[in-house]
Amino acid sequence: MKEEAIRNIVSQVMEDLQMTDKDMSFPVETSARHVHLTEEAVEKLFGKGKRLVEKRLLSLPGFLSEQRVSIVTKKGSFHNVAVLGPERSAVQVEISRADARVLGLNPPVNLSGDFSDAEDVIIVGDKGSICARGS
Repeated sequence: MKEEAIRNIVSQVMEDLQMTDKDMSFPVETSARHVHLTEEAVEKLFGKGKRLVEKRLLSLPGFLSEQRVSIVTKKGSFHNVAVLGPERSAVQVEISRADARVLGLNPPVNLSGDFSDAEDVIIVGDKGSICARGS
């Protein structure tokens, strides 16, 4: 397709979008630093028989829980880290690249649930701690 034809198509689409009365907005949520926990991890971190308590629903399936944890490595730590629910089949820590530098980690950029080349961290709760291996 010639460049002029492409410009004409783009121009027409832009005009059409500007003339529409439809609300083109959509919600955006970010959570650069959070963890997902298994039922077993929740009990180790917060006490036997404990479950995640919903604080607020997220736009995606799931919720922000009332519980908070600390993430600890030899080089640094973060406190008051969000725990997202419901409980999962594996423990997963999700942090930003800047957070990784503070913690002395070099995590891979993977799809959610892919733990290839992931590093170990300690997660600390009110009643205990766990070593999240490769999470």
